[in-house]
Amino acid sequence: MGDKDSQFVIFRHDILLLAFLVLYLCHRYTPIDISSLWRLSLLAGVYLLMRSGFRYSRVVLLGGIALWGIGEAGLALLQHARWVESNHPLFEVTGTFGNPAPLGGLLALSIVIVVWLLSGFGRKKRKWAFGLLAIAVVGLSYVLWLTQSRAAWMAIVMGLLFLGWHQRWWQKIPFQRKSFVMGICLLLGIIGCAALYQMKKDSADGRLLIARNTLAMMAERPFIGWGTGGWDARYMHCQADYFTRHPDSPYAMLADDVGYPYNEFLWVTAEQGLVGLLLAFGLLCSLYRYRKESRSGRLGKALLTVFVTFSLFSYPLSVFPLQVTLAALLGCMKSRPLKCFAVPRGTLRIMGALVCICLIGVGIISYMVYDKVRAGKETYRLYPYFRYNVKLMERYVPSCADEPLDFRMALLKDAIALAPTCGLYLEMGDLCRQKGDWIKAEECYDKAAAMIPHRLTPKFKLFELYREQGDCENACRMAEIVVEAPVKKEGTRVLRMKAQADAFLQTMEYRALPGNA
Repeated sequence: MGDKDSQFVIFRHDILLLAFLVLYLCHRYTPIDISSLWRLSLLAGVYLLMRSGFRYSRVVLLGGIALWGIGEAGLALLQHARWVESNHPLFEVTGTFGNPAPLGGLLALSIVIVVWLLSGFGRKKRKWAFGLLAIAVVGLSYVLWLTQSRAAWMAIVMGLLFLGWHQRWWQKIPFQRKSFVMGICLLLGIIGCAALYQMKKDSADGRLLIARNTLAMMAERPFIGWGTGGWDARYMHCQADYFTRHPDSPYAMLADDVGYPYNEFLWVTAEQGLVGLLLAFGLLCSLYRYRKESRSGRLGKALLTVFVTFSLFSYPLSVFPLQVTLAALLGCMKSRPLKCFAVPRGTLRIMGALVCICLIGVGIISYMVYDKVRAGKETYRLYPYFRYNVKLMERYVPSCADEPLDFRMALLKDAIALAPTCGLYLEMGDLCRQKGDWIKAEECYDKAAAMIPHRLTPKFKLFELYREQGDCENACRMAEIVVEAPVKKEGTRVLRMKAQADAFLQTMEYRALPGNA
């Protein structure tokens, strides 16, 4: 290799990541969303930047995650003290995230890093640094407790166990003592999992329902899956089918509109089949099996363990800041080298510049679309470029309430094809009702009622539909269901619907009496 040549190494996990990216882009249920490409460009740029091996890349990443977590914890404490408003009306601490779950995932990563630094400064006997880090661990742990994120606690335990397993003092312990300690840890783990399950039993049971329906989706297309976007487009239909077949299911009171499978491996398998799952497992195996690691490299594997454990019970791949964190982490890690090239530095720089120009160009164009739509500008003109973006469609559909009937129906049809919800089907039913299409309206209300059985509105709208049609038999049947239906939260609106249905039944009973027809 000449003096002006640079080594370019291709690792095994580079190939596996590229294969997964090709599968993600080519095997799709919904077409590629132009307004989301800036995210993909940024993820690719972060990965390549960390992968280029610039000096102190790992130090920057690890220090950045730790400081980010400490900053988010400080903001969460201000939210807990009611000095700063939370980003979610139902949770008092969210940090800069939309709810506590992703905050818990970030804090889990930060705590493992700070504990790792704590052990290093403890050996070096630097008391001031040790004290500051100990305070940071306590503060981060307290905020993590406020998030009530069970997945984050489990992720921390697994990350710290991974670090402990690779400590020299542990390697020197005899096998019999190791077995005893591991048995105690396993017993404590089982007890801890049972306690975490009881901590939020309804939430855990609801996630079991989601997993069950996702497995049913996977069984329909086990090898190739439904394609990218398939889970969003198919899940609520699967949930509706389940409750249609099991009307007395104990899960009925736990159902809701679902946006995540709460297990990233189930999500990957549902969308990309066993092919995608094998690629994901191959990626993890290639990273974990690489042995020529420094101490910071082992910390990288511990953080990957945290991320993987958290992914089993949450949705970090749907939270963009956590996606960027994972891309940077994978870029810093190593696996078995497959090929090493000697590339002239000038050529390498030109290639790097071309890749950067392409990523930046695609990112800017895509983000301009995303930013304009998010601001409510030029939405009609840009509609073809964001119609496959679930989040933007959720914002756009309500803003078109005053548009012509046919336009709104076409828009709702696109939104339902992308990610159906009970609310979208109710709105489509209302529009069909306005248009006089009673059969289609009934189908929409039936679908909405099946998706979330405990929700009273679909049943009440069916009752109103039958009453308007003069179908007294079905109107009475639905009125009885509305009056007797159990509800999760009995508010003014629910009481009003039950009262109207009951008044209708009383009127029909009066008319049925002899001489009052």
